[in-house]
Amino acid sequence: MLTIIQAACLACLAFMLVACGSNSYTQTSQSAHFIVQMSLDSTRTGECNATIVVQDQKGQPTTVDELALAPVMPTMGHASPEVLAQKDGVGSYHAHGSFFLMPGSWDINMHIRRGTIAETLRFTVQVNA
Repeated sequence: MLTIIQAACLACLAFMLVACGSNSYTQTSQSAHFIVQMSLDSTRTGECNATIVVQDQKGQPTTVDELALAPVMPTMGHASPEVLAQKDGVGSYHAHGSFFLMPGSWDINMHIRRGTIAETLRFTVQVNA
């Protein structure tokens, strides 16, 4: 049976491991025409790199005419400048910028346009200091 001190030590260790863990983020979202996976190398304030994979509804990589990331913090009314993603290859894009001004819950509204199709997907990110 664990003593109170042992239990407290285990709780502290678990907290430190979580705090030292990865700050990366990956989420997939789907719209009427696209399946999009966005990965961020950091969920902290400051500069960040985003890697985006765009697929059609059959799961095949697809090229879009424009892909923009528009970070907003709805609870505080903040927004960061929209960032246009650059194409790396068929269905592969990247973006770099200071997406998050402060810690808290942020939405990245991803605007995608291909021909006459225009859709917005939302990715919610919990940002740390």
